[in-house]
Amino acid sequence: MDAAFRRAFTPRRVTFLRFTRAIIRNGRHLRPFSSLAIHHRHLNLEHSLRLQAVQASREGKIDYAIQCIRTLFGTNPRYNRGLVSDIVPENLDSYEIGKNIGYGSNAAVYALRLREQHSGSQSKSENSAKKFPLALKLMYNFELDRKTPNDDHLWRFMGTELVALPRSKQILNGRMGKFSPLPSTHPNVVRMLTAFVDQMPILPDARSMYPEALPTAQFYDVTIHEPRTLFVIMKRYKMTLRDYAIKERRNYWTGRVLLGQLLEGLVFLNDNKIAQRDMKSDNILLEFDNSDDVPHLVISDFGCALATGSWIVKYNDDTVGLGGNIATRAPEIALASPSPDSIVDFSMADVWAAGGLGYEIFTRRNPFYSNLKSATYKESDLPLLSSRIPQAVRSVVRDILKRDPSQRQTPHVAANVVCLSLFRFGNDVRQFLADCGVTELNPSRLKNSFSEVLKELGARADKSLNDVLTFLSAESIIARNISPPVISDSELQLRATFLSRLDRNQLWEAVGYFFEPAQEDKLSLNSISDFQEITKNRDTLHRSSISIYN
Repeated sequence: MDAAFRRAFTPRRVTFLRFTRAIIRNGRHLRPFSSLAIHHRHLNLEHSLRLQAVQASREGKIDYAIQCIRTLFGTNPRYNRGLVSDIVPENLDSYEIGKNIGYGSNAAVYALRLREQHSGSQSKSENSAKKFPLALKLMYNFELDRKTPNDDHLWRFMGTELVALPRSKQILNGRMGKFSPLPSTHPNVVRMLTAFVDQMPILPDARSMYPEALPTAQFYDVTIHEPRTLFVIMKRYKMTLRDYAIKERRNYWTGRVLLGQLLEGLVFLNDNKIAQRDMKSDNILLEFDNSDDVPHLVISDFGCALATGSWIVKYNDDTVGLGGNIATRAPEIALASPSPDSIVDFSMADVWAAGGLGYEIFTRRNPFYSNLKSATYKESDLPLLSSRIPQAVRSVVRDILKRDPSQRQTPHVAANVVCLSLFRFGNDVRQFLADCGVTELNPSRLKNSFSEVLKELGARADKSLNDVLTFLSAESIIARNISPPVISDSELQLRATFLSRLDRNQLWEAVGYFFEPAQEDKLSLNSISDFQEITKNRDTLHRSSISIYN
């Protein structure tokens, strides 16, 4: 199978679909959502000699199969919707503004569409997402009487809102100090299309919703002529995660897809050293058509974001901002005290907040909105999640909620755990890996003869992991062409995002979660030291695997 897989990805041949066709031709039968039955021997013998030289040249480098999978799912717009770009106008007259769909303390959001594509008056019933597929974010300018060349003060004070706009670095060049926005779009980060400064209209509902942000506000001594503010054009989404958790019914499978998407978005932010710093359910947007659909999730609202290219903030005094909602601040942020030498590290803050959102997704309640305080809670205070959620997912949610950021799980491994649990072997990963030849990975054996087991597992586990990833990639490709669909578009996108960033060491650390005792068993251990010993074994497995698999 390795030889056929490598041949399918030779530079002169067309991508992964050739390999998929080879699977279909040579398989005894196809079961795309449980496993792919493949004639390993038939596919292996045909080209093994031809590729021996290639295999030798790849030693010591990232695995060739993983590299090919990453390239396919990371660069092909067919599998990654974030790669598709749109060009839209940069003046307000080019758009038709619809109804208000939300407002807060810093901005109001309106339904929006291009004016040239629609003519004639529209009734309120036609203000649907399909009729108005865009959203206009009107930023409040509380200094409408202030004028600067090129409206530089607006760009400077509101610039962090544009973290998710790929062109924002060029737009804000020279207007902001240290500013390092996202270099590209991502499926799980809000889709911003453009931003511009224009004259501020007084819309019908403005006087009742945000009167103090209007040029008619009482604190202005003079009449403001041609008031201007910043407008952000973005994709329109159906509702927030908070509204969804309250209003919509969903199952635990959908919950895992939502959590997986949230963590994938955080992986992208983390890789680019950006902390959103206001990770609450009101700032998580969902897109779906019907109640039975699995929503597509994005992280939005970067007004409080840290995007300087560094995780560190000097906390000299109380005037230094530490982000948005106090309830969703990680313990290390909530406990920070201002002083001349005080610094705050935000590298693991967002992933902690994602743990609370995980509870909100699965239980409708974030424990830190009411019962628990991030500054004082004990990890034993965290409520147990339903046993219908896979043990690995329950464990990783608790691990990203550890008080000590150095012990907190990374978003990369946490996302891997959730994504692996969603594949059709996800509830029995241990058995699936055993079928692939990995039978020795279990906590008791690891505890007694750690090094010996790792040496024994090395080559076999390495090959088995390639097989697993190959099966998953083929499943994902085939699933897009099956009608009626068995896997939702949101889950397929989650698969593609996961496969586009494969890392062998992070994968093996994630696999370790599926071989841990169930959470209930952990809590019933005779002593805390027993639990710490098991955790120590898993961490040792990860550290040892780095030397074996690199």
